[in-house]
Amino acid sequence: MKVRNIINNNGYAVRNQFVITHEGATYFQSYDSVIAVYKDGKLTITPLWDYSATTRKHFYIFVDDYCHGYHGNRDSILRGIGDGSIEVVKNGELDY
Repeated sequence: MKVRNIINNNGYAVRNQFVITHEGATYFQSYDSVIAVYKDGKLTITPLWDYSATTRKHFYIFVDDYCHGYHGNRDSILRGIGDGSIEVVKNGELDY
């Protein structure tokens, strides 16, 4: 398992915002909550992706930097949820 901080758009590591790689999956964790996992070309998220402006901002960076084929912006995420290309699971179901 490898854990590192998200790097913001200014090139700085962000406290309490993490990217975790483990057994072929890449996770985004904000504080103590796992928000998303990208594995085998599929993005799965919890409803917490939209919890706050800070979480959203760093979630979008995660999507842009680690989730090939997805775009980190509100319209793209909502479109993906609507068309089923992004799965939404209940909070806590993204165990690693």
